[in-house]
Amino acid sequence: FYMSLHHHHINQQLRTWFSTLPAHSADKALPLLQDLVDCCRYMSQALFHAFDTSCHLSAQSIAMRRLTWLQMSDLTFSVQTVLADTPCKGDNLFRQHVEEAAELM
Repeated sequence: FYMSLHHHHINQQLRTWFSTLPAHSADKALPLLQDLVDCCRYMSQALFHAFDTSCHLSAQSIAMRRLTWLQMSDLTFSVQTVLADTPCKGDNLFRQHVEEAAELM
């Protein structure tokens, strides 16, 4: 997130600097400015993809932990299957909350 803000700030400064250049210098600086803007955009996209990947990995690790816990529990296979397919939020992922949900079935 901070890198994206930093890139945005740099782009704004470069655009301000570019607008102060004389016309003959601006023509020469335009390709450089465009390359820098493209570089910032690609770096921002890479940061977004890295964040997206880490979110998916976190969700998968939570799901694997929950499924492992369910398989190691004393609950019957049919109850484990129902609980594994039940969407859960926050505290409902583990321990007594799952057992309470299983008792209600």
